[in-house]
Amino acid sequence: MKWVWVLSGALFLSACGGNGNTSDSETSLPVTGPTSAPFPSGGPSESDGEGFKINIHLAPTSGGSVTLIPHQEYYQAGEQVYVKVEVNPGYHFIGWSGAEEIVSPLVVDRPLNLTAEFIETEKTIITVANNNELHQGFVTAKQLGGHTTLLLQDGDYQLNRTQVIDTEHITLRSQSGDRDKVRIWGPDNYNMFLVRASHFTIDGVTMGGARGRPSGFVQWHVVQIQGEQNADHFRLTNSKVVDAEEQLIKVSSNGDTPDISADFGHIENNIFEFSTGQAFGWYTGGIDAHRAHHWVIRGNLFRNIHNNNPQPGSNPALTEGAIHFWSESVGSLIENNIIVQCDRGIMLGLDSSGHQHGIIRNNFIVTNKDVGIYLAHASDTQVYNNTVWLDSDYVNAIEYRFERSINNVIVNNLTNGLIRQRNGGQAELEANITEAQAGWFVDYKVGDLHLRQEIESVVDQGIYIEGLWHDIDGQQRPVNGIDIGADER
Repeated sequence: MKWVWVLSGALFLSACGGNGNTSDSETSLPVTGPTSAPFPSGGPSESDGEGFKINIHLAPTSGGSVTLIPHQEYYQAGEQVYVKVEVNPGYHFIGWSGAEEIVSPLVVDRPLNLTAEFIETEKTIITVANNNELHQGFVTAKQLGGHTTLLLQDGDYQLNRTQVIDTEHITLRSQSGDRDKVRIWGPDNYNMFLVRASHFTIDGVTMGGARGRPSGFVQWHVVQIQGEQNADHFRLTNSKVVDAEEQLIKVSSNGDTPDISADFGHIENNIFEFSTGQAFGWYTGGIDAHRAHHWVIRGNLFRNIHNNNPQPGSNPALTEGAIHFWSESVGSLIENNIIVQCDRGIMLGLDSSGHQHGIIRNNFIVTNKDVGIYLAHASDTQVYNNTVWLDSDYVNAIEYRFERSINNVIVNNLTNGLIRQRNGGQAELEANITEAQAGWFVDYKVGDLHLRQEIESVVDQGIYIEGLWHDIDGQQRPVNGIDIGADER
């Protein structure tokens, strides 16, 4: 067994019995992301009277273990906690997912959910070069009981039916690592992928579109993850997701089984778009998640999720948000994304459906019809250091709405629209700028909301946020005098 210690922003991997000094056999990986949320005037969030719990999850459970030092059921505000990860033979530790990424020692100021991610070092790898091999690869992976990687050579592939993933630990990955060189087309009907098992990973491909349909779009979704089947730990990275008539990524649930959900998903460094420049209709979006717990949406580009109503008499309704978590989802972390030319940006909750404990930070958002960030029946949400541009006549850049929207913090955001309370919503607002000018930004029309020049009211004018270490580009933020918005100049 090997041990991994998390020390001052880096992971050090060494064999048991070592002297603790870094050697050629050790591996170090950067650990980024804050561990604390903003509390600009009220101090840390209130505990339940006994203290705060830190919940640890393992993905998969066979990958290793995590120890908190000191180990106890509750931690007090301000207490420092070190984290030790032990890696089982046959696995590598690749980092943290869930609602948080960590820097050790943790400084506790609220309850935390942390997921240690491991990957197997010994997997069955099936190299795929054509459609028959792709379909047979999924059959073989199921026969093997999972723990299989399908490695796609460059080229075009066609799914002739919905590919159901009902075996755990299957990975679909391009061999070249170039998403533009591997294209998977959808079937004529229904979804491309229907995920019913945990630990399904897609990496480095382009997928979407249906050549056999008049629209050229997949009928339903490119990927549907079935929370009602307890499909956890879905992972999508370095890919391009395009052209579905409904939501590109759908996380579903069953209201009759509310305790069963899709948890700990991770979607990072992808492109979501409609290649025609507009949606098929209004009932669509980028990521649409019901009753999803502790998902990370990081570093993605969402483009052209926009209902342009091209046909006479078509429904003029708005599309859903580029990113939308609702139906009592919990713990969504949405950071470092670029959203451009979409009807709406990031949405937590909806008219009769809520969200709890979300974080929205360091995003560039350009909408062309409606609101940039929308909180509806959303509680305990932290919205900070986002830059929002309204490329329309809509006046509200950020909205917090309805009486269940409570204990929200909206800080250090840079917008050209209002931050507005509606229908009894509650939030604490501080250090936001709502009168940004087009000339402040490099090119808002393509989503480039980096500051063109130093703006006196923006630069160094943000309030301190414990744990906010970086901006949208990964550039270090200073301890004192951070900039307002997602870009640190």
